[in-house]
Amino acid sequence: MKKIELGISGWNQDLSAKSLSWYPETTPVEVSNKLIDCLEKRSIEGGLNARVCLHQSPNAALHEMIICQRSDQVHPPKRHFDRDKTFLVLRGKLLISLFDNLGSVIKSWVLEPLPNSGQISIRIPAGMFHCDFALSDTAVHLETTLGPFSTKFDREYLWVGGDHPDWNKIKNELIKKYSEV
Repeated sequence: MKKIELGISGWNQDLSAKSLSWYPETTPVEVSNKLIDCLEKRSIEGGLNARVCLHQSPNAALHEMIICQRSDQVHPPKRHFDRDKTFLVLRGKLLISLFDNLGSVIKSWVLEPLPNSGQISIRIPAGMFHCDFALSDTAVHLETTLGPFSTKFDREYLWVGGDHPDWNKIKNELIKKYSEV
């Protein structure tokens, strides 16, 4: 990954991450609208999802991240066997959907910040297949889960290889149905 400055001091880029990612240089970690503005700007400029980690390293016991998720980057359903995950939307519209083990949608929520919506957060229990994606051009949310992060054991995708012939159809139906909400 190419070195990119976040645009606000106190953050070091994680050049080994798949998305644009930064860790704080010091604690306590302050989250401001300026930080979120810079994160969203870098995501738009870079054409990638972007995150600032509020924890110090991938080895931290608790992972809290402010994530700017783009509507053009949607990943298939996955689950985490041993950790819950909480989503709290800060900007935009974020769709969260749960799936059964066969790939059928169980339930979906559209998260929007107050005062736009009554639903601002959802906690997904360990072992539940879920996907999350922006219904607006970008959606910024706080994501909290247990650490440490492991590229090998962090997640299992619903379908082997993370893809399924019907995934685009399912995804497009969800986007159409919940974009109108």
